[in-house]
Amino acid sequence: MRRFKIKIKRRLAEGRILLSEITFASAVNNLSSKKTKKTVYQWLIAGGWISGSRGPAPPDEAPEDFSALPEDAKIIIMHAYMKRFKEEILRLVPQDLEDNQKGLALTWLNRQARQDPNFFGLVLLGGTTQAMGTEDLEMFFHYQQFMGKKDLNEVKDLDELEQVVLDARDAIRDYQESRAYKDADAPGAQEVFRDDEEWKIVAIHNKGAACQLGKGTNWCTAAPGLDYFEEYYKPEDPLFYFEQRNDEEPGSRGEKFQFHYGTEQFMTADDQEVSGYWGDKLHKLLMQTEAPAKYPIVKKFERKLILSGKDTAPEILEKMSAEEDITYLELMNIAEHPNVGPETLQKLVKVRNPTKDYIGGVGKNDYGVGLKEQIARSDNATPEVLDELLEDAADSYSTMVEDNMRRIQASHEKWKKEGPAAPSYYGGPEGPALDEKWATRAKSMRILKLQDYFRPVFARAIANKSISNKRLETMLEDDLFGQLPRDVDLLDPPMGGVPLARMIKEKLAGRRAGEELGYVDIRSRMMRRRYPRTAAKLPPLDEARTLQRWQQIIK
Repeated sequence: MRRFKIKIKRRLAEGRILLSEITFASAVNNLSSKKTKKTVYQWLIAGGWISGSRGPAPPDEAPEDFSALPEDAKIIIMHAYMKRFKEEILRLVPQDLEDNQKGLALTWLNRQARQDPNFFGLVLLGGTTQAMGTEDLEMFFHYQQFMGKKDLNEVKDLDELEQVVLDARDAIRDYQESRAYKDADAPGAQEVFRDDEEWKIVAIHNKGAACQLGKGTNWCTAAPGLDYFEEYYKPEDPLFYFEQRNDEEPGSRGEKFQFHYGTEQFMTADDQEVSGYWGDKLHKLLMQTEAPAKYPIVKKFERKLILSGKDTAPEILEKMSAEEDITYLELMNIAEHPNVGPETLQKLVKVRNPTKDYIGGVGKNDYGVGLKEQIARSDNATPEVLDELLEDAADSYSTMVEDNMRRIQASHEKWKKEGPAAPSYYGGPEGPALDEKWATRAKSMRILKLQDYFRPVFARAIANKSISNKRLETMLEDDLFGQLPRDVDLLDPPMGGVPLARMIKEKLAGRRAGEELGYVDIRSRMMRRRYPRTAAKLPPLDEARTLQRWQQIIK
């Protein structure tokens, strides 16, 4: 009997060791376990529902007793609540922990939810991280050496966890105050941007400064003995420290905040996300200093805020588009902004890869084709903007075709004389025996690629409500939109599988009938004309358009 008890104790001890070493991925996987499903089922049986906009809910006609629902309804509702539980409980796990610590924290929270129906309900309702133990879990692992119970598995529940952390507060404070950071006041450690009777704003450049300024906070970057500062800090992306010096409400004297723009973490002293009010106020305070001029990441965030604002004035967007460090993605966002002016769009037509982060294919990245497509989509594009856009796009396409044909021909001549084998994706014969048929096929395939690349620009411009009839009629006469290239043996029509000439004709026909057809309407009518038997089985066009919009809303 004694030997049996020893074995049981040994297994329990081994189980605790394994539980403390569980990976975060394994803990996440365990959220889909039978135990969790059983907990969800029991909670629903007991009458637990979330209604309204807060989360999933039963059908209006469903009885209060979950067990009385049909099996298919039970499955759907169970799936919805399992998904909700997983999303919400993952939100409670502190992110600035080691992997095994996050795994243990999640496992412990999951166990609390299974054992306490009230806590389970609070998780589903999306309780605040502060009230649900996140802050205490973070402090527990950051200062585990000062905890009365160092193994989280020995902590019974949230109330005991709160008490364990509270009992360790004095020891943690003494430890922080006893640490001497000789580099906290080193030259460059604290880059002061403002220091007056209202606010102190500092860019933090080493761990000593982070700990000194962050005393009394819950920031992991200010925790002595932990290495999280190095994970966040970069010379071009420092931590910004804010300290209130006055009594202006809703804040108070001595209140602290920390911003890190690279990860977009803007935190209070309790390591909670700042409110919208404080985020806006503190960012504006920083923008009034010299920080934006020195740290582009601050300016980039400012542009992000401006671009996300629906009330941003056209003049601000135009000014932003001319900034030297503007990125291609930001130019795309300017082009699709609802308030962008025609003057700005006209300038963007001429953009030729001025930015460092542009991503495009070899030989294609000098023309801003993606940006041109956004301009073509814009409701603010005037007939003059579209005229200039189409002329520029056509010139760019022709230039790229000529350049590609020269390079293919040069390669063809080189391979004929020297080898090596022609690339298989051109369908050419192996070895130096390359004939003109191979060269023609290579050119054809490249032209198709370029057509695929440019076609959305032309298609979206044709569908734009502001394009003039004169421009459409001029395009109909252009070989680019209605005929095959004369020197290339292609089976496909120009600009891909659906000739743009057909789109132009549908657009003009719609206008003659008093209709302004958009892109989807044009394509729908083309498909119905091309496949009349299929079209006969489809709902009327107006009804199809309504269905499509509802599908987008549902998604």
